[in-house]
Amino acid sequence: MLLEQRIKNLKHMSLSQQIIGDFILEKRYQIKEMSTRDIAKMTYTSSATVVRFAKKLGYEGFNDLKNDYLNELYYIDTHFNHVDANFPFNKNNSLTEIAGKINNLYKETIDDSLSLIDFDQLQKAIEIMQTSATIHIFGLGSSLLFGKRFKYQMTRIKKRVEIETLAGEYGFNINLVYQDDCAIIISYSGESTTVINHAKLLKEKKIPIIAITSLGDNHLKEYADIILHITTREKQYSKIGNFSSEYSIQYLLDLLYTGFFALNYDQNLDNKIQLSKTIEKCRHPQSNIIKED
Repeated sequence: MLLEQRIKNLKHMSLSQQIIGDFILEKRYQIKEMSTRDIAKMTYTSSATVVRFAKKLGYEGFNDLKNDYLNELYYIDTHFNHVDANFPFNKNNSLTEIAGKINNLYKETIDDSLSLIDFDQLQKAIEIMQTSATIHIFGLGSSLLFGKRFKYQMTRIKKRVEIETLAGEYGFNINLVYQDDCAIIISYSGESTTVINHAKLLKEKKIPIIAITSLGDNHLKEYADIILHITTREKQYSKIGNFSSEYSIQYLLDLLYTGFFALNYDQNLDNKIQLSKTIEKCRHPQSNIIKED
């Protein structure tokens, strides 16, 4: 959940804390030059109340909250300027217009996803994958479709990947995850009960967890060793489709695959080509572009 939403959804606040929250949301970028004392003075509260408000949101003090809030505002205001991720087209658009708008959505999704990457975290994720005997992928719904695509790619370079698909069997499936394995958990919200139960059990077994999830605070992140952020522009329900979030998930999984591939580029390329030659002998493409030399 984004910080702005957390401020709006805060419960059990005093009147003074509610005034501070409303003031921050109203002033937005203007709080950049404001100190704790400034906020207190302009809201007719006290510095101690401002600090308590910040701590209620999990921060040590107001400056930490302010920095995160300003970074979040910048993210929101500098991406997806040309298309609404929830409603990228409307009922009056022609098919040509819809095609153009989806094209723009995908372009902005990739740019946004790239801007969110912490490359130290990405590198550590790839290193964890490299040292793991098996990579286990957990998720729900369409997330697992992208997991299957990732498995398809990884098995062609001789890396074992398992997809955990039976939600009701997660407790038993995790018994087959061993100390030298790792887990990738994919969840846009990071709040699904099933996903959190997966994460808890994996954490108890000390299995390294790579979380692919949304920007902002969520419970999945509490259990993750590595966090890779999905572009975070879609509502939970009010949208035409999951175009942006799903494309972002695919992009991040492709980066994990290509980063892993690059660790041993020549051998992985040779393995993939030799395997493809064996499997695809029955295919006889007519196109000169597709034909091999």
